[in-house]
Amino acid sequence: MHIGEKWRNEIKALLPCGFVRISRDGAFLFVSDYPKRAEAAYPIHEALTRAGFTVTVERGMAYLDGGREKYREADRLPLPAFPEMTEENARLLFAARLLTERQVPFESQPVQLIRHTLRGIMLEDEKTLMQLPAMIARQKRCKQPLAPAAGKLLLHYLQQKEEEKT
Repeated sequence: MHIGEKWRNEIKALLPCGFVRISRDGAFLFVSDYPKRAEAAYPIHEALTRAGFTVTVERGMAYLDGGREKYREADRLPLPAFPEMTEENARLLFAARLLTERQVPFESQPVQLIRHTLRGIMLEDEKTLMQLPAMIARQKRCKQPLAPAAGKLLLHYLQQKEEEKT
């Protein structure tokens, strides 16, 4: 089970009602309707915050994301072996190489790259993941640090896909 599924299960365990879905909005990982359904939403917000999640409520919907400490979990993952390059995985493998080529302190890593990668993996959306090379290029042009944590997540994803093939 990858980090995103683990987080979703943590959130579900804290909600007395409502759904938890992956957000299509790039600023958050999950969305839930529990504020519309729960009698008292504030204690739920507090429980989620204590568990390390950020909560933004707009028009009865809760938009949830991991806090910095949650994202640090991705940085703590071991760096897996690079899978064999194929025509299918070449672009993503190249992105993973760029992301992991330099060690960057977690505090300097842009969370948006990690979130984008995690959301693409959870949605199993190759189109979303294929946006990574352009995002990496933008970061490099602006001389901004990359996110090795995103590269680790991507490598774990690619490795899992290879294992599923065999």
